[in-house]
Amino acid sequence: MKTSRYDIRVTSVWNTVGPFITFAGVPIKAGIRGSARKFISVKAKDSDCPMIPIKGQHWRITGTKTENKISRNGFMQTEVHVTAKRLRVTMPESGDNFVDFVASDKEFVGVGDVLARRLWNKFGSEVYQILNDRNLGMLEMVLTKETARNMLQAWGRYSNLRHLHWFSQHAIPPRISSSIMKYHSEQAVQQVKDNPFILLAFGMSFTEVDELSKSYFNVGENDPRRLIAAVEESLYRHSKRGHTVANHKQLKGILNRVLNDTELASAALMLSHENGEFILDDDGNYHPTAALVMEKVVAHRFLELAARKEDWSGLHDQALSAGLKDLPFPLTERQGEAICTSLINPISVLTGGAGTGKTTVLRVILRAYQEMGYTIYPMALAGRAARRIREGTGFNASTIAGFLKNITISDDEDAIVVIDEGSMVDLHTMYRLVMALHNNVRILLVGDPAQLSPIGYGLVLHDVVKIQAISGTELDIVKRQKGETGIPEFTRFVRNGLVPDFDSPNIRFHSVSNDELNSKISELYTQVPNSQIVAATYHAEHGGIDALNKVCQKVSNPKGQLLRFALFGEQMHLNIRVGDPVIFTENEWDEDIQNGTMGTLVSSGGESKFGVVELDDGRTIELTESLVYIMKPAYAVSLHKAQGSQFKRVIVVLSNSRMLDRSWIYTALTRAEQCIEIVGTPEQFETAISRISAAERRSTTLHKLLAAV
Repeated sequence: MKTSRYDIRVTSVWNTVGPFITFAGVPIKAGIRGSARKFISVKAKDSDCPMIPIKGQHWRITGTKTENKISRNGFMQTEVHVTAKRLRVTMPESGDNFVDFVASDKEFVGVGDVLARRLWNKFGSEVYQILNDRNLGMLEMVLTKETARNMLQAWGRYSNLRHLHWFSQHAIPPRISSSIMKYHSEQAVQQVKDNPFILLAFGMSFTEVDELSKSYFNVGENDPRRLIAAVEESLYRHSKRGHTVANHKQLKGILNRVLNDTELASAALMLSHENGEFILDDDGNYHPTAALVMEKVVAHRFLELAARKEDWSGLHDQALSAGLKDLPFPLTERQGEAICTSLINPISVLTGGAGTGKTTVLRVILRAYQEMGYTIYPMALAGRAARRIREGTGFNASTIAGFLKNITISDDEDAIVVIDEGSMVDLHTMYRLVMALHNNVRILLVGDPAQLSPIGYGLVLHDVVKIQAISGTELDIVKRQKGETGIPEFTRFVRNGLVPDFDSPNIRFHSVSNDELNSKISELYTQVPNSQIVAATYHAEHGGIDALNKVCQKVSNPKGQLLRFALFGEQMHLNIRVGDPVIFTENEWDEDIQNGTMGTLVSSGGESKFGVVELDDGRTIELTESLVYIMKPAYAVSLHKAQGSQFKRVIVVLSNSRMLDRSWIYTALTRAEQCIEIVGTPEQFETAISRISAAERRSTTLHKLLAAV
């Protein structure tokens, strides 16, 4: 088949995850747009692409083609589909295209259409040399100093285009080379040449880099660079299980598997210790340096705040009265103690199980702090949990990520940060929070340490409640009222490691075998379609999240309109139907979507190119390419996605997965507000409750640092 060559300006990027990358654009000639009657779509192997395409870039594409004629709004257009063999990035040669190139790349912060055109009008194509020379003075003839600096920083990855061929020659994937050029200077390219194992930091696996280093960089089995990297990999694998410290036996065991050689593993530990990849304490434990630094920073801030405990005063009396005003029922002694503890301690902890009144106590505390003149910053890790804070206390709340991105507390501001669902917060998140707050900002941690441990490494709430240095109160009385569901009493048994009796009509157990799971769960779902199914694994044939989503859609919404859309002249669809519940599985900040945001697909196509989703928080959003990528059906979700949320009726799927421990069962049950359906075998239920929680099996250092006072 004949080979053709096209110069295009990228107008859309579809798939950037291997094995193929697909994108599209319009033809250009001599830097300006060619025929409007042609539209070029490109399919290329991930390994052939020098970098991830970005809208507005200019590319030269060589490969085989197919063509077809289509009509767009009565306008006949030729669509050219190119299977690319060679690709390279070029630069715009005309003013219009330079403007479009810069204005459409989000990295060029503050440089929109107007400023980009002024740059071209002032310098023409010489602007590229100015950028390559990092000539700040010349740019400041058009831009402010800050904008000029931003532009030079963004230009860094394009000034490194000459390295793309080298990356490709050495089998470094475009997702990696793009990241290196985007975020790092030319020194990073040289560092890769000097030590290919730094590619681990950019997302390549140890196995990938090990093979690449042997094939292209002549790295031997006992090369110090390889051995040190193997220790880093072993510490990383250990931290992926949630730990921040490893004993010798744990680390050596992982390292033996990484290197498949016990002698090399011993040599690697000696080398790495000399290079500071970890810190070895007096007890022979290995601490990844970064994790230990974060634990020490968090411990120092917590202890510093704890040392400023205040005496009770008339101001506190006044604040307490304001907080208790119009409370519909009296507080228990322990609830009152929790409020007073929070008011006199710059850092404190409020914990308790379901039904113990944490939300009521939190509402009083926030009102009291407001009376004392404090600015209140409530937050939670998940968006749904933040919404529950607003509903329960009347105070606006944000996600932790939203707070870190959008809010700065001034040094002279009296403020308190309230972190709800604190059991979900990992060490790195707490470290970022602490670093973002000035020393006088108060901290209140709220949560239930019996729930799931964080996804990331480390523990915060779980470790803090182990020690006496941080004042806190655990609410331990379930206040039963007329018309209650019985769920708090039931879950309290599980929290304490006991198998409860099923004496409430709102909590039912359905004993079924493994191969009956899917049919029973779908039957229960159809009885109350707004239920939420919670499961532990994705890919299991029986009771797996993926399988349950398919079967529930089949029985509950078989005729809903499929999510269809046109891309690259082809009709595509996802197996999501109008009326299906959906969940977004990654953050998409430009669309104000967080990982775990849920909703319902309410339309497909129409005026929106893709469709429309009505979110659980009441917003209605139009789907974009980026959102379609991260949207999945949500008849069934993982417990980590559901944690921090509440649903009227929850269907809990049991299995033999080791993930099912006491904290998993307890957390799943406490997602329900009115009704629980448990599906599986009694043995699975009892085994999970008897299995100690994952948090208790994590090795961390924060609690020891907090206790060493």
